[in-house]
Amino acid sequence: MSAHIPTLFLVIVAAGATLATAMAVVAWGRDRNLLLWATALALHTFAYTMFSLRGQINDAASIIFGNIFLSSALAVFAEGLYRFQRRPCPRWLVWTPVVVVGAGFYVLLNDQSARIVFGGSVFSTQALVVLAALATRYRETIGRGQFILAAGGILVLVAFAARVLATISGHTEILTVTTANPVQTATFLLSIVCLMLLAIGLLIMTKERAEKDARRAEQYERVRSHAMELLTKDAPLPLILDALVRGLEDIRPQTLCSILLLDSNGQYLTKGAAPSRRTFTTPPLRASP
Repeated sequence: MSAHIPTLFLVIVAAGATLATAMAVVAWGRDRNLLLWATALALHTFAYTMFSLRGQINDAASIIFGNIFLSSALAVFAEGLYRFQRRPCPRWLVWTPVVVVGAGFYVLLNDQSARIVFGGSVFSTQALVVLAALATRYRETIGRGQFILAAGGILVLVAFAARVLATISGHTEILTVTTANPVQTATFLLSIVCLMLLAIGLLIMTKERAEKDARRAEQYERVRSHAMELLTKDAPLPLILDALVRGLEDIRPQTLCSILLLDSNGQYLTKGAAPSRRTFTTPPLRASP
């Protein structure tokens, strides 16, 4: 089954622009990660706009800039994911493919088959970077949004792999980006599905993170309120410190907490509270003057 490819491009552009705008409105002034991902969706929309204008604008501009926009969309998406995970982004790994795509498509400007294999390989690598970032932090990322996001990333790989394999095998000839055949139809339909999955996954991940942060803030407030209540009742200091430490350990079960105090001479650290460390030994540290 083959579809009219320019019509599919129009659908992708309309869907991408709508999702990017909606996400930007939700994120504006509230969530920088969502705003970054909205930018990635906008770049994706620009890419397919350039593809859809093939024949109406200079082919070199359509090919080179369209694919640079597509590669940049994947790079911005990856950067947003690393920021969401609260860890440094390896920018050389994320952004080098953008430069490679620009140079590669310029060199292969007159070879459609080589461009498909080259572009599919680079874009697949970028998708793998995103999937690897998700995989390495899936235990720390709560909720199911990450799995919807991963499904979108896997479909991106499938779409590009299908185009590359069809070209290498020679079973399907793709003369231009608008050539109508089952491979083109399937890959661009997958692009629409990927857009939906990525947008849904990102929104759910953001919502789940916000709910987790709100719950944790409530837990910290309960610990603080309990400590303040003990203070107003003139409870002994060890009891107050013990309540603080136990409260923090309940919030983060994987941690062991303790509070150290200066001795009466202000020279050495002594045990204030360490309920989970039964064999607590006072560190032989001299306090700074």
